[in-house]
Amino acid sequence: VSTQSTWGHFLSVYFFSPMEVPRRALGSQGLVVPAVCLGTMGLSWAYHPLPSAEEAHGCAEALFDAALAAGCNALVTGWIYTTPGLPHNEELVGRAIARHGRDKWIVIDKIGVDLSCSPPFVQRPEQLRAQLEESLARLGTDYIDLLVLNRPDPALSIVDTMQVLAGFVREGKARHLGLSEASAAEIRAAHAVHPIAAIEQEYSLYTRDLEAGLLPTTRELGIG
Repeated sequence: VSTQSTWGHFLSVYFFSPMEVPRRALGSQGLVVPAVCLGTMGLSWAYHPLPSAEEAHGCAEALFDAALAAGCNALVTGWIYTTPGLPHNEELVGRAIARHGRDKWIVIDKIGVDLSCSPPFVQRPEQLRAQLEESLARLGTDYIDLLVLNRPDPALSIVDTMQVLAGFVREGKARHLGLSEASAAEIRAAHAVHPIAAIEQEYSLYTRDLEAGLLPTTRELGIG
């Protein structure tokens, strides 16, 4: 039995059942999510040993079904979560959307990075649009609930990048915007262009440095 299949079984049996996941407001922009969102990266990228394509599909289906039954209906995916020979992570999420309906899911997706490039940032307007359109196609939806910039490009102005992302909101292709691995100054500058609903940042017993500047900034601005 693969590690991935075992992990999916553990989650579905011991974590998602029979408890009901409570819901929380994420920031102050009206986005409400389960207290535990489901990161899907490990189904097809990064963690080893990786499953086979068949195992990835089977594990994803069982995991997403169990998560939805428990009220954990927010799925976190990303444009970069892909491994040759495996289904793209966004495609796995797209299959769940097709099986259960778009209204059942809160989709959180990340764009702006391509690890095949050096440096890996792809955040010029045409690059962001291309990644967004590819993500939407794989997901089988016409909008993303929370569109997250996957690390700001230090060579570009975050203000200019946020203006592009804000345009996606105006077009109806994203409902809320977020930032991943951004500094307090970048968050403040981005929020002045368009409200940021949430940030993605490591915060644990081991990593506490964001308490000094980043957390006070997000609390002041009403960011989740």
